[in-house]
Amino acid sequence: MIVRCLSDPLMKTIELSKTKLNNIYNNMIQRCYNEKCLKNRPSYRGVTVCDEWKNDKYSFYDWVNDGNFYEISGEKTVHLDKDILVKGNSIYSPETCIFVPASVNSMFGGTAKRKDNGLPMGVIQVGELFKPEINGFRDCFKTIAEAWEVYKEHKKAKIITLADSYAGKIPYKLYKAMLDYELDIND
Repeated sequence: MIVRCLSDPLMKTIELSKTKLNNIYNNMIQRCYNEKCLKNRPSYRGVTVCDEWKNDKYSFYDWVNDGNFYEISGEKTVHLDKDILVKGNSIYSPETCIFVPASVNSMFGGTAKRKDNGLPMGVIQVGELFKPEINGFRDCFKTIAEAWEVYKEHKKAKIITLADSYAGKIPYKLYKAMLDYELDIND
């Protein structure tokens, strides 16, 4: 395991301009409280911003500029995330938020959302059988649980591989959260 300090040139903490801070802050508020946004992204219904940040955007700005925002060489940007450090979290707060690379954000997108058909994420039904949603995987199983276990192992391996590819480039607490992340069939 490779662990690098924040002074590593691969991960550079930076202070953001007021305009960028304002954009990040406004996007967070919109995701949580704007009806149009909630209609387009219903998974954000019930998600809130802690009172400290909601009532004082400068408190949020201070948190961001206190070493929490970083750039990664070769990456376009990082995204504000609220539920990788604390699985299932629905509150944006200093204790639960972290900036993550876009590829990490998309890897975790949908991991805690059940489908409308009652099947767990990562499992599809093929006739009377069940198949893990893995590119190129052709085997089907008699039970949802069997298909889910194969999907879960595959997804966990992908998360670990992605975490290792960012070792030393992302904050250690994000790296550790990725390694420790557990998928659950009941999510």
